[in-house]
Amino acid sequence: DCNGDQSNLRVQAAIAHAKAVQLPKDRIEEAIEKGTVAYRNKKGEGDDLVNLRFDAMMRLETAQVACIITALSDNRNRTTQHVRHLVSKAGGELLPTDNLNYLFEQVGVILVEQQDDAAAPDQDFEELLMECALEAGAINVEELSDEEEQSDNESGAT
Repeated sequence: DCNGDQSNLRVQAAIAHAKAVQLPKDRIEEAIEKGTVAYRNKKGEGDDLVNLRFDAMMRLETAQVACIITALSDNRNRTTQHVRHLVSKAGGELLPTDNLNYLFEQVGVILVEQQDDAAAPDQDFEELLMECALEAGAINVEELSDEEEQSDNESGAT
C-alpha cells in the first residue's frame, strides 16, 4: 500500500504512464485517492485488496519470453480473466504461479543524490556510498551518466 504517497516509485510510474496517454489530471488524482487506505475505509471496503501474481510465457516470432505479471485488485476473478485475455491476445499462455521463479531475482533500484557535506573529509562520496551499499547487500553500484540523469528528470523519477 502506497497510501497515495507520490514519492512511491510504483505510483510515479503509474502517473507517468497515465500522462503519456494524456489521462486528465483529475482522473489521475481520483485514482490515487481510490488507492489510499483512508478512501477504502471511508467507503467501507477496508483492506480487501489482494496482490496477485501471474506467470506467463510469451511467444515472440522465434523466441519465447518469460514474464511475471503482478496486480493489485479487489476482485481476483475479474483481474485473472483480464490478464488471461491480454496474455492470450499477445500470443502467450499463463503458467502455474511460481513456475518461473528460477528465472528471476527480485531487485530494487535506489537513486542517491550527493550533497556537498555528505562525505567524510578523509573519504570521497563514492567510496562511502559503495561501502554502505555493499554492507547492506547491494549487488552493484553504478554512477548515472549525464544522459541518464536527464532522462530520469524528464520522466519524473527521483
